[in-house]
Amino acid sequence: MATVEEATLPLDYKIDVLRKRYLLQLNDNGADSNVLEYDIESLLTKHDAAALYSNVCKALGRPENAARAQGLAAAAAAKLEELDRAIAEAEEQEGETEVRAALVAKAQYLADTGDAEAAAKAFEAAEAKTAGAGPKLDLALAEAGGDWERRNRLKLYEAVAAMGCRKFSAAADLLLDCLPTFSATELMSFEQCVCYAVISSPEVLSVIDSLPHVREFASALYESRYADFFRAFAGLLESLRTDCFLHAHSRYFQREVRVKVYSQFLESYKSVTLNSMAAAFGVSADFIDAEVAEFIVQGRVAAHIDRVAGVVQTARPDAKNGLYQQTIKQGDLLLARMQNLSRIIDLD
Repeated sequence: MATVEEATLPLDYKIDVLRKRYLLQLNDNGADSNVLEYDIESLLTKHDAAALYSNVCKALGRPENAARAQGLAAAAAAKLEELDRAIAEAEEQEGETEVRAALVAKAQYLADTGDAEAAAKAFEAAEAKTAGAGPKLDLALAEAGGDWERRNRLKLYEAVAAMGCRKFSAAADLLLDCLPTFSATELMSFEQCVCYAVISSPEVLSVIDSLPHVREFASALYESRYADFFRAFAGLLESLRTDCFLHAHSRYFQREVRVKVYSQFLESYKSVTLNSMAAAFGVSADFIDAEVAEFIVQGRVAAHIDRVAGVVQTARPDAKNGLYQQTIKQGDLLLARMQNLSRIIDLD
């Protein structure tokens, strides 16, 4: 029997459909649109994905083909009848472990077709048989490494969910944690996982050279090569815009990274000319003036611009002044509490 390390699952076809569907939305009527449509149709047919076909049509804003939908539904119904017969035979002739296996097979098929609601109910029915299977089933799962493998895969799924909510720090921790024992090949490739880890936390060097723009993105920022960083960042942003998980956050990511890099640059200077800063980033002085000014107004970059003199001056926070303001604020709060207390005492 294959060990956990040897077992490699193929990419879940639903993830492949998701990516191809998103690329088709970006490139509708483009040169590759016919190829993408053919690939999606083939995948849906192969897996009797009637429910998923409906979702794809809605996402693309296209009407469903009635004959196509009926054909997929009929194929799914025939397969479900076969699975139900297998469950009935297991209940009549086999033990609880075999019954549960038959129930799991049905649940997995429903999940494969894209019918999430029916699949969830089927998995609940299968899970109910787990307790009846007794210690023998639990021992078999433990010996197969099932618990460890599930935990490891769950980290990657949680990381994807965290990226979707813009919790990139949490995503980075999860991605870095699961990289040494990566096994969720049904969700993404190892290289794609590394790419997400670098975007979320540039601490990964393994296979980084196989990912376009990623090494230069990480190393140029670390080495303060800002013009090289901007070029790599532009290429990386193009990849993010076509990524089905992160495309919705590409503008947010662009803004946050630029705030970081401008702040890093300005930390080294008390003042710097706009022309010098523009040359360092490989852009025009007008571009730097407009973009940095916007971040200054938003309170994201601690500096101010003297446009007449053509100078950017950093506004370093005064630690003593900050401590003084904090002390005043706490003193006001203490006085307010004492006044409230005195009123209570006077009432008594």
